[in-house]
Amino acid sequence: MTDADFGSGARVHIGLRLEVDSNDNTGTGGVKIELSNPPQYFITFCSDSWTEFEGTQCSQLIKTWTITKTSSSVSISCNLHIIAEYPFAESSRDSCVSHWGLRSG
Repeated sequence: MTDADFGSGARVHIGLRLEVDSNDNTGTGGVKIELSNPPQYFITFCSDSWTEFEGTQCSQLIKTWTITKTSSSVSISCNLHIIAEYPFAESSRDSCVSHWGLRSG
């Protein structure tokens, strides 16, 4: 959750770790959100550069961020509205599928 405005340049970084068993705590990946103008996101192990959010932005002062991962994509929501959907298959990086796509969450 943040109360920083878009255009402030503040960053939100959400690191995700999936522990399958006690011997495996491999980092799955992370999502970085930059509250620039325009706001952007970066998916670790997948993105080559920052990507602008498409469509309507989250306009309320308090922003609650939700990251949802499936076996084929990750989505970013702000105050329960999906503002980005990133299919792992669209990445040019092999590390995207190996870190994000092989484990459903």
